[in-house]
Parts: sequence; structure tokens; C-alpha cells
Amino acid sequence: MKNFFYSLRKSVILILILCVSFTLSGQSYLIGPTDPSIGTSASYTSYNHFQLFDVLAPTGVIIDSVTIYPTSSTAGGSYTVVVENSSQTVIASYSGVTTSTNSVGERVKVDLMVPPGTGYRLGLNGNPGMLRNSTGASYPYTVPGVMSFTGSTFQQTYWYFFYNIRIMLPPLATDIALLNFGNIFDSVCSGNQDVSVLITNNGPHVLTSAKIDWKVNNISQPVCNWVGNLNISDSGVVTIGNYPFQTSNLYEIEAFVTESNNGPDTINNLNDTISASGVYAKPRPSFTPGSLNYFSCSGDSVYIDGTLSGIPPWDVFVEYGTNSFSITNITSSAFGFYVTPNTNTTYRIVSVFDGGDCPNIDTLEIAVEVVPSPSVNVTLLGPPVGCEGDIVPIMASTDPSNTRQWYRDGIVIPGATNNIYNAEVTGEYQVKVTDTIGCSTMSQQFDITLHPAPFVFIGNDTNIAPGASLMLDAGAGFNSYMWSTGAASQTITIDSSGVGLGTVTIWVEVTDHNNCPGRDSINVTFVENPGIAVKHTNADIKIYPNPNEGVFALQLPEPLRNDDYTIEILDTRGSLLKTEELAAGEYIHSIDLSSLQSGLYYLRMKNVAGLMKVVLIR
Repeated sequence: MKNFFYSLRKSVILILILCVSFTLSGQSYLIGPTDPSIGTSASYTSYNHFQLFDVLAPTGVIIDSVTIYPTSSTAGGSYTVVVENSSQTVIASYSGVTTSTNSVGERVKVDLMVPPGTGYRLGLNGNPGMLRNSTGASYPYTVPGVMSFTGSTFQQTYWYFFYNIRIMLPPLATDIALLNFGNIFDSVCSGNQDVSVLITNNGPHVLTSAKIDWKVNNISQPVCNWVGNLNISDSGVVTIGNYPFQTSNLYEIEAFVTESNNGPDTINNLNDTISASGVYAKPRPSFTPGSLNYFSCSGDSVYIDGTLSGIPPWDVFVEYGTNSFSITNITSSAFGFYVTPNTNTTYRIVSVFDGGDCPNIDTLEIAVEVVPSPSVNVTLLGPPVGCEGDIVPIMASTDPSNTRQWYRDGIVIPGATNNIYNAEVTGEYQVKVTDTIGCSTMSQQFDITLHPAPFVFIGNDTNIAPGASLMLDAGAGFNSYMWSTGAASQTITIDSSGVGLGTVTIWVEVTDHNNCPGRDSINVTFVENPGIAVKHTNADIKIYPNPNEGVFALQLPEPLRNDDYTIEILDTRGSLLKTEELAAGEYIHSIDLSSLQSGLYYLRMKNVAGLMKVVLIR
């Protein structure tokens, strides 16, 4: 929250406010002529002459009351009683109107505080006609140690205007100074606003009480009766009341001390009044939320949006439970903030400050309801490890009203929205379940591995003559071999014995270290005239360099150069990765596999007559 700080050269203490009643007390004396009968008296309408006096009491004195003798035949004449210092500057005054006529005396309570000193002048500023003596005065008129009238500004036999003067010693001499308003400058925030003043104890005694009157637009407000303990030269802030300032209106505010320490401000009453004019009531900022109720899925964040009014930039202060946070220096009126509650939570906008330093302190409550995430239980309906071609069913158990979406390796599987998904390839599988509100839960992951079938090749279909034999090799490194002949070895040799002429199909089935099966077959035809029998092995086909960095050359032997070929590159699982065409007559062909990772690959060549294979290592 923002605070208003005062920078003072003197110390600042805490001021308490208490409403009390004051009673004036202190010893009193009468001084000066009792009435105009001391000598010759007459009406005098000028006000150019004064009584001269000294204040001897160290506490100063209070000129409590005087008797005047108005000479007009009508009452209501205006006059002002003034006290001037030795520089002829008015330090205290009282204004009144006459109530008696025709030289009849009237008693006037003037309450003029005069500090200790010499060369003071007591007289009038404005005179409707008063009796004064031209003879009979006998100076000095003295109360020892308190006060002494030493003469007049004219002749020593003259006495001007004031008779039977009562003076009092103040209970405690004080000088309370109002320095300025504590929180009122050229503007003020609208609404009910405290009004405070900054006071200083300029007097010689501890200040324990003060009566401070104040007005707004010349209308008196409830008087502030302050009690406390303000040491000499200390300062403090006193809240004198509260006022409902209306937005965009202008105000005149005045504060003035009427009593201190249960009596008049006895030393200097010229610093007792402060005023501020043209005070503008600024509008208070506000935050209007888009809603007072929000929903949040468990674990998710929710955006509380709204609109700020006032003067940018804004500072917003938020409380929830025993916690709080603030967002400061907001420049856009379209404003919001994210929250991530774990349970149902009420967020309280406790204050909004704007660039005019006005707070909106009306608490605004915004409720966020946390909706639990939907539950889901995923079960494998088969073993997580298998071979290519196997299917592993995965079942998601959840509320039927919820929707499902299956993922493989973190990527959506298009169309996979049923409660059971049949996994057919290796990957990490999980399902996202979403309820009717839109809250979702991602299930745990299941690793499913479907190993590729081993690659086995026993040769191309071929013709052999009766009586000839042919060795077939399924390749090394497999866990088991099963031939159509019943053999369980890596190689077998076949001939026409017991077969006769014609075609026979020979197949082999192998299993690798993952117990995954692979199969290949060959058609062998026994004929009387098989044609020119040319045997080509993998060694007849040259691949260089091998191993390589991704680019290699394929060179065919002379008997193979007259056919068109389709060249296929396969991985160890038998997946086709790349295809190229080799035209007849082209016996050296460059192949670029630099885009593939280093490893073991198969190269397979196809023509109209059959297949042949070689192994490529890069």
C-alpha cells in the first residue's frame, strides 16, 4: 500500500485524537484606570494613539477583557482592538461592534495573548467614538512581575479608550503552529477522506491539548479536540476529521487553532491558521472484472480479466487467504492477471492506486471454483513387447461422458478417440481424457516395443539340371532355423533326387534374438536344358567404399549389366527407405545415403528375372 511521508527537520511523534472539554484557568489581575473619572474625559474618534506597555511575566499575559465607553447615540459601531509589537506589527486583535451608547461603559472580552517583551502598543484600528482621558493619567500602572503600562504615544497625562483592564497569566504559555495540511494539497481523492494537519510545538512548554476548528467551503466542521504529548520543537500529524469530497468539485479548506493547553495560544497567534484553496477532488480508480465467478481446472491457471478506470499507471493489490501479491505499473486499462489455485479460492482486490495517487479501497471479491480433473485408468490388454505384425490393445477406463484422444510419442494419433486403441508400432502411448467442462487429464505413458521381423533371403528363383545340386543359405546370426525340408541348419543342399523334373518351392523360417520370425522362399525348377547357368554371388557385386560416409558406388559384373534394375535400400527391420532405378548398360551407379544415420542397411536389387541382395555397411 502507498503511504504519505513527511520530511521534517524536527522529530515527528504520534498524535492521538480525543474529544474533551476545556476549562480556562490561571491567575488574573486588574490594571490601569478603573473608569474615565480619573480626570478630564471626552469623546475621541481618531485611532492614531496607543497605550504603551511591557509584559514582564515570562509566560506572557492574556489581556482577558476591557471596559470601553462608546459615545455614539446609536449602538453597532465597528471597531478592532489591536496589540502591536515594538515594530508596530499587529500580533493580536479582536473585532467587535458597540452595544452601549452615550458614554455608558460596556465590558468586552478580547482574549489577546501577548508574549513577554517591551514596547507593546494597545489601541484601536477603527473607532466609532470612545471616551479617553486628557488628564488624570499617572504612570506607570504596574502589576509587579506581570505587566506595566508605561505611558501613551501622546502625553503622559492622556489615557486612551480601555479601562479596568483584566489580565491573566496563562496556565502554560504555548505556541502551536499549523504548518500545513498533512494530506491536502492542490487536489484530494474523492469520497470520504481524512483531513489532517501538521503541527509544531513552538512554545516553551510541552503541548498536551489543542482545539482545532476547520471549515470546508466556509462551512464549519466538527471541532477537533486533541490531547497528547508533544515536546518542545517536536512536530506531528493530527487527523482533524473526515469529509465526503465529491468528484470533480473544487474546495476551500481552512483550519485554525482556538485553544492550546486549555487556554489561548499565548505567544503567537499569527501561525495558528492555514488554508488551501482550489482543491480539486480527483476521481478514485476502480477495477471492473469481467466476472465475479471463474472456473479453473485442477492444476490449470485462470485469467481474471477486467477494466481499470482512473489515471495510468495503476497498482493493484490482491489478497487471498493469508497471502497477497501486487501488480504494479499497469499502463493499459484492459487488465487481468493469472492465478493457479489448488482449491476453491476467493481473491480480494483490496486496493487500486492510479497515477493520481488515489486509492480505491472498496474490497472486491472474485471467486474461482476449482474443478477436479477427470480420472482415467489405462490398462494394457497384451504384453508390451512383441514383433512386427502383432497388436497390443490399450484400454482407457473413464466416465463415458468424457472424450478421449490417444497420443504416440507425444503426437496426436488422428482418429484415435475410442476407449480401446490397438498399438501396432513401437512407441510411447498415452490418452488425454476431457470432461464436459473442458478439464482434461493426461494418463501415464506406456512403452510398447514391436520388434521388426528379421530379414532373411535365400536367393532368387532359379533353374537347375537334373542331377545338379543347389546350396541355399539363410544367413548367420539367427536363433533358430526351420526349412520346408525339415532341416534346422543355416544351410541346406537340394537336388532332383526324389523330385524329378518340375518346380519345387523351398522356404525357410528363422527367429532372431527377440524371438521374432522371418521367412523367405525360392522356386527351384529342374529342367533338362536350363540354359546357360551363370552363378553370381554377392562377391561379384562390388560396393565401395564399405564402410563409407554415406556416399558409395555400386559396380555390377559383366553378365548383369544388360538388365534394368530397381535398387531398394532397407533397414534391418526390412522397412523400405529409398528406391532408385539402374538402367541397362549402367554398371557403376552412385548412391547417396548421407541423410540416414550410421548403421547397418540392406541393398536389394530387383529385375524381371528375380531378386538378389547384398549387405551395405555405412
